This record gives sequence, C-alpha cells and structure tokens, in this order.
Amino acid sequence: MNPVFGILIVVLTLQAIAFVIAFVARYWVLRTETFEMRGIDVERATELVAVYVEGVHDHRFGFPTGVFAVDADRTASGRVIAREINFKGSAGMGPVKFGLKLPILGALAGGALLADADDAAGCLVAWMAMSIGFGLGLAAAIVLTVPFAFLALVEVVLRWLMRGEILATIDKVPEEEDSVRVRFEMRGLSAFGIEHQLRRGMAPPRPAGVGPAPAPEYETLGAVGGLDRLNAIFATAISVGLILSVTAFIVIGNSQPNGSDAAVASYSYEEEEPYEESYEEPYEEEDYEEEPGYEEGGYERASTSRYATARKMYLRYWREIDVGNYAGAYNVYYHTFATQQGISEGEFIAAEKEYLPDIGLAHIRLERSSRNPTNPNELWLYAEIPIRDGAGEFAGECRLFTGDLRMFHAAGRWYYRPGEAFGRTPSFGAEGGGPQVLPSSSERCS
Repeated sequence: MNPVFGILIVVLTLQAIAFVIAFVARYWVLRTETFEMRGIDVERATELVAVYVEGVHDHRFGFPTGVFAVDADRTASGRVIAREINFKGSAGMGPVKFGLKLPILGALAGGALLADADDAAGCLVAWMAMSIGFGLGLAAAIVLTVPFAFLALVEVVLRWLMRGEILATIDKVPEEEDSVRVRFEMRGLSAFGIEHQLRRGMAPPRPAGVGPAPAPEYETLGAVGGLDRLNAIFATAISVGLILSVTAFIVIGNSQPNGSDAAVASYSYEEEEPYEESYEEPYEEEDYEEEPGYEEGGYERASTSRYATARKMYLRYWREIDVGNYAGAYNVYYHTFATQQGISEGEFIAAEKEYLPDIGLAHIRLERSSRNPTNPNELWLYAEIPIRDGAGEFAGECRLFTGDLRMFHAAGRWYYRPGEAFGRTPSFGAEGGGPQVLPSSSERCS
C-alpha cells in the first residue's frame, strides 16, 4: 500500500475520532451532587460561585483554552453560566492568505520581462511569461491553500464543538433561611477536566486535625476502571483510533492485487506516476505552532485602560493597609486564593494589627512587568513598596519589598492574586526571597 495513502488514512481516522469525541463531550452532561453553603443568601452565593468558576482552569486538555469566563448576559441570581474562552480565526489562515497571493506574485515575476521589452516579439514573450507565472502561482496556491484551508476549517469547527460550558444553579435550602444549595452541570472536555477542582472547592472544610475523607462514591460513578470521565474519553479514543487504523491497513492491504495480477497491474498503471507526485504529503506541513491568540491578539500588550485599572486596584490595597482599613485590603485579594490558602478575613486583620505597617505611599514604584500573561484575565506588574512596621519583630525597620506580581480580572474587576497559579509564582516580597532592609537615612523611608 502507498505509504502516503496510509498516512492519509491515519490522519482522517484521528480527525473522525476527534469529531466523535467533540459530539460526545458536548452532549454528555456531567452533573455533580448537591453542595450546601451556610450563612449566605442566594445573591451572595451566586457572586461567589461566579468568581470561583472563573478561577479554576483545565491544565490537562485545555482546548480551546481551558479558561472559563462567566457569561454575564445569561447569568442571573441563582444561575451562573460560564463558557470556555475561544478564539477567532485559525493558525492555518496564515499559509492560506500567503497561498492566495502566489498567482499574483507569479504574474508579477513574469511581468518583469515586460519592462525590458522594446518590440512586439518581446511583449509577446513577456505576456507569455506572465501567463506561465500566474499558472505556476495558481498551481502552488492550490497545493498550499487546500490542505491548510481544510485544517483551518477543522480546527475552527472542533474549537466550537469542544468549547466547554459550566452551569451552576443556586437555590435556598427549604426551611433554612441562611443556607443555599449549589449544583453543577458540565459539558465539554475542559469542563470535565476541572470537575475535581470544583468539588474540592465546594466541599465543606474539615475540622482541625481531621485527615482527608475517603473518596466519595460519586467520584467513581462517572469513571471507567478508576479513571475520571476525561481520562476515560482519552483512553477510549486512543483504543478506537488504533483499532480503526489497523483495520484500515489490513482491509486495504488485502484488497491490493498479488502475484501475477500484481505484475499486470503495475505494468498497466506504470504511466500514471504523476498521481503519486500529486500527493506531496501536505499533512506533514501541518506544523501547528502555539496558538498565538494571547500574545498576538493583544493580551501581551495590555491596553492603557486595563493597565491603569489594575494598577489603581493594587495601589488601593496598600492605601487601605496604610490607613488601617485591613478589611478593605482583604477584599482586594482574589477570593479563591484567600480560601485556598486558608486565610480568613479575621486572621488577615489580626496579622496586620500585629505589625501596624506604615506604607511609604509617596515612594512606591509601580510599572508594567516584562512577564507575559498566560491568559486574557491576567496582568503582571512590577512593584517596589517601602514599608516600616510600627510593631512586631521588625518594628522601626524600613524594608523594601520588590518583584513581579499578578493581577487577575474576574466578575468585572481586578484582584490581587499572590501565590502560584498557571504554573508560575510571583517574585514579589517573600515569594522572591525576602525584602531588602534600607538604612534609616534612605529617602524612601521618610
């Protein structure tokens, strides 16, 4: 069997499996058990669930992005809908656009002879060269654009089909005034990938000294052989792909003529070798680079308004601390970070009161960081913050905290997000190795 034809079979088989997976993941709804939140009403619970859903991301599959954003138009009190962020266009459109220019470039190359023509014969030769150049460019354009246009179309359709969606419904627990119930419905592979994160985040905290609870029954209901639903789909797809590919090779191989019939067939089709040349294995040119959306789409160069708003929110954090409004500063933290780290508002306020920090607001340096964001809701800043504690072990010392820090946008506003996220850790302050102690005579300590 022609090896090029075999490669084509494998590629088409994998694409067919990808479409089947996309349809299954789109219409196979994963429903979680009911979670209860106490001491909260439906309105506030809706806001917290919306913030939390935007803060969990799929790092295993992550197609189209693995990052979810709340759909503000469809979200209301008691109902949160978050959809996976998608991109417009395709990485394959670059070669397609270049291929469409090839006929014109070929005609221009041939037309260069027209400028040197000074008689009728020269003009005729130049026009012939232009026609030949246009024809060659057109042929090259077909060879280049057809496979890449097909791949671009497949990519766009798969991104649309595989786009994840999370639906959270929140209602009041009957006969209880300050308790609500939360249920999640998930569609799409990326949504399946964050299932365990949602369950861990919504589970009630364990009392101090109590070890992790045994795995609940619901964790294995949607699994195959101990795998969660996402891994089960992947394992099934790989198995089906191997079976179909091997079957196709066997069937096509057995259908080829053998013995004397093969000799006759090879002789009678000997003059049809151009068909082999027409398969230039365009699929080997399928060199998908990283999806350029975040950087080339403008997220790397955050607009002035995004930067100014994030900067203003971060400065607000330090102003609130400087005037002693520690509860206001705590509200600038990204909620999921505070809850995941086990930092309650009361503990944060008590810690700040223990040190009574005096912030050198007039000597703060805050500018854009050289770090690139990993998603459109992220922005990095570089800060230098001089702080003199009024109490505690560092009382009277002027310390300069420096480094990169992360701001995160969710639910229509910016939040301060310390700690590791998306595989990267900020370098600001203690996370970067500790602050620098300045001499008392330093201008930044005044």
